[in-house]
Amino acid sequence: WIEKSATSATRYVAITAEQADVRQTPADNSAIVAHVMRDVALEWLESSGDGWVKVRHEDGVTGYVKVVDVWGN
Repeated sequence: WIEKSATSATRYVAITAEQADVRQTPADNSAIVAHVMRDVALEWLESSGDGWVKVRHEDGVTGYVKVVDVWGN
């Protein structure tokens, strides 16, 4: 149990794949904006509903990763 005051409303996902590509748009042929290694936490922004999750890295890079490459969405 954790007191609500000790938590945040910000949601995160963790990369579970060995490496995941963060893409500019939710498509396999979209430009890659970053490569992220396993166990890195990314801020969850929204689910696209078609197998992609919009995320933001702490450095400010924003893009889409495949749902199968993350845990916590």
